[in-house]
Formats: sequence, structure tokens, C-alpha cells
Amino acid sequence: MEAELEGIDNSSVEILQDLILNWLQVLHPQHYLILLLKRKLLASLKLVTSSNPPRALLTQTIELAEESIRVFDVLDPGLTILRGRMMQYRNGPQLMLAKMDLQEGKISKLEFLQATARAMKNVKMATRCFEEYNLEK
Repeated sequence: MEAELEGIDNSSVEILQDLILNWLQVLHPQHYLILLLKRKLLASLKLVTSSNPPRALLTQTIELAEESIRVFDVLDPGLTILRGRMMQYRNGPQLMLAKMDLQEGKISKLEFLQATARAMKNVKMATRCFEEYNLEK
């Protein structure tokens, strides 16, 4: 499985999603190979979400990032580089969803501003994660 993982196209969302589904038939959802695949999928999704992505893609990105944060809060708690990266992966799609919701009238301008303020807090937290990492070197 590790050899297969090294040989896959990391930029193909479909290939990564199919591989995750196949491997979930034999591996635990939090097995390190599944988590690694999901991180590769997040990186691939980030490339796709830079243009005008559908809501489902944004939601999937947020869910994957939050899952990684939950797992690694147990395995490696604190301000880690991985936590910072997952917060970055989550932050952009959250803002895009808030903007969509505002444009569609699902949230008020005040709620949008609150979502923006939360995003700014997340950016500060992610920056602290990267600073902690640099201090340890």
C-alpha cells in the first residue's frame, strides 16, 4: 500500500478519493496511511478550490481539515506545523462559504463579519503554529 501511495498522481482529486474509499475497506479511518491520503487529498482540493468551487467541494475540504485537526490534537497536541497547515486548508473554504451564504441571503452582513473575524483569529493561530515550529528549530 505504501508503494502504491508513492506512485499515485497527487493532483487528481478523483484518484485520491477512490483510493481512500478502497483502502477504507481494509484500514481504520484513522490509520496513518488513510490520514496521509486525506492530507494529499486536501492539498489537491486546495488547487481546485482556488477558482469558483462548488459548495460540496468546500464542505468536503473543511470536513477533512477538521478531521485531521481532531486526530492530531490527540496524537500531537499543541501548536504544531500540521495544525497550522490544516487551519489554513480550512480557513479559505470557510470564508468562501460565508461569502456564498451572504450573496444567497442565507446569512446577514453581521454574520458574515463574524465569520470574517473568526477567519482572522484562525490566521493568527496558524501563524503562531508556524512560529512555534520555527522556534523549535
